[in-house]
Amino acid sequence: MTDKEVIELYHKGTRKDKSRAFSILFDRYAMLVRSYCGSMIGSVQEADDIFQETFIVLHNNLEKGKEITYIKAFLISIAKNHIRNLWRDKKNNVEVSPDDFSHDPEIDQNKEEMIGLIKGALPLLDEKYREAFVLREFAGMPYQEIADILDLTLSGAKTRVARAHEKMLVVLQPYIKELKLYGDSR
Repeated sequence: MTDKEVIELYHKGTRKDKSRAFSILFDRYAMLVRSYCGSMIGSVQEADDIFQETFIVLHNNLEKGKEITYIKAFLISIAKNHIRNLWRDKKNNVEVSPDDFSHDPEIDQNKEEMIGLIKGALPLLDEKYREAFVLREFAGMPYQEIADILDLTLSGAKTRVARAHEKMLVVLQPYIKELKLYGDSR
């Protein structure tokens, strides 16, 4: 079923159909939204709260009969707005703990260290670059979707992601050198 068909099922169906339709949308987009929230926020608990709030907003909008054309963009926009509100309330003081990120035992140690460094460096990027970086690198979104979500032109989205990469490299450069030195000494 396409998203459009699922939304039609929600709007025109029985209570059971609504439950099924919402479950389909949740199953389809939960991982993306959770990943986005977790990558943008250092706190697992706060990321989970925003994740839940995002789907509550989706549910409430569907209940009101709101026509949602692009579910993925809608969900990321809702999560983004909640994250911005959180940052505003915290005055952009985002703390990152190494315990906030899970590690995949399949990944070799250097790659795992680099992923940890990137996630730890995310709060050091300006919000606009962090958003673009997370949407591209963690959510795997195409540039056009990033442009739509961040209200940019296609070239503006590409530029923002490229600048985010540049800024991330500057932040990580000392650690990259250290990893290379450490790797050579093994």
